[in-house]
Amino acid sequence: MLKSQTFKLYLEYDGEQFFGIQRQSVSPTVESVLISAAKKIFGNEIFLNYCGRTDRGVHSVGMPLLLSVGKSVSLDSVKIRESLNSKLSGLRVTKCFKEFSRALDIRKSAFGREYFFLFSDIEQPLFLRKIVGSVKGVVDIEFLSDLSDLVVGRFDFNNFSNNNGNEGHGSCRTVYECHVKRLNAFSEFQGFDSKVYCMSVVGQGFLYNMIRNILGAFLACDQNRFLVETLTKALEFGVSGESFYKTMKPTGLFFKTATYINY
Repeated sequence: MLKSQTFKLYLEYDGEQFFGIQRQSVSPTVESVLISAAKKIFGNEIFLNYCGRTDRGVHSVGMPLLLSVGKSVSLDSVKIRESLNSKLSGLRVTKCFKEFSRALDIRKSAFGREYFFLFSDIEQPLFLRKIVGSVKGVVDIEFLSDLSDLVVGRFDFNNFSNNNGNEGHGSCRTVYECHVKRLNAFSEFQGFDSKVYCMSVVGQGFLYNMIRNILGAFLACDQNRFLVETLTKALEFGVSGESFYKTMKPTGLFFKTATYINY
């Protein structure tokens, strides 16, 4: 008989309700809420291993994680997902795979991670304001689309981290793809031009606030084209010597998915 079992889950959650993923002593987090729900079903021996972490206010539509329990479980994958969701609030298990290999390091084995950021330069209706970030000035989407090519490749993103240079594995990161485009989905039912834009970024890993800072830098360059040279130097040399952008608020930022090879 199995002494323990591991399940691969995919989570979606409303980041506005949580103080990030990692458990904190007082504030509600994705980890604390999920462990509390899992204990009601499987007992006290619960272990979680996330693909990554999101900060306070950041949403997810597909965060993968491994949930290990200290006993054999007779429920099938559908029942496990339904049981967990019946006890969760603000987050939902979208997929569940039973008896997944615990040998997988779901964080270190991720080949790529994808995020997207929704933003707009006009006032949004109330029901969209917590998922669409607000920006000042008029957005030139063609300019931002061209600018996004600058961050594709391997660079020292030290100037795009709010961790004051204290990154555990250095500040060099590889961005595989970066695209900025306009979305039309919301216009269909709102009856007006919502002008919602999306920046999507794919990379192996990201520094603290790196995506929020990249978009902030793009928007700063959009308002002052002379800053493009400053952006380029910041990527080439790691430090720009000046703060030329503002960190975007987390509103509008989503973890989309992670890519694995052979899993």
